[in-house]
Amino acid sequence: MKKVLLIAAIAVCSLKVSAQTEQGNIVVGGSVNFSSQKIEVEDDAATSFSIIPKAGYFIQENIALGTGIGFQSGKSFDGDKTNTFIIAPFGRYYKSISEQFKFFGELSVPMAFGRSENEDGDKGPKYSAIGVGLSPGFAFFPTKKFGIELSFSGISYRSETVKPEIGDDMTSNVFNIGADFFNPNIGLLFYF
Repeated sequence: MKKVLLIAAIAVCSLKVSAQTEQGNIVVGGSVNFSSQKIEVEDDAATSFSIIPKAGYFIQENIALGTGIGFQSGKSFDGDKTNTFIIAPFGRYYKSISEQFKFFGELSVPMAFGRSENEDGDKGPKYSAIGVGLSPGFAFFPTKKFGIELSFSGISYRSETVKPEIGDDMTSNVFNIGADFFNPNIGLLFYF
């Protein structure tokens, strides 16, 4: 009888973790960011605010597909304002490390579309960006429905285009590789 109870307890504990990332489950989270910079000499400030809720669906065990859809608003030092619509489809793969810990890798394709406006309300150039990024991270599951994540920027590429009313388009390409372990992203996700 003790052996049966021990086997049942082990089975329940193993379900505790895998239940979050089983096929058919949904993961919900997102990000909220605010930043402010001030130059004392010129008494100027720049601010930025973004909110990007995201949700994913586990198409099979440990593999989720989803997207984030959100908005970013900012004001530069010269008073220009920018409003940006963001959509960021992603795929995520989890690998179990222990009963409550999983490693994950996330591949995302963030896209942004916006336009600037000066202090007088005149419309400025249109802005668009598309990128691809691969980010590693760790997830801790204290309960069946709740996860705490620690992730790092990994490898990313981003192409940005500014389209002024007059003149040629300006395009920049940015490639990043590396992780800043002193500046991780911390997240809370809910699993249903």
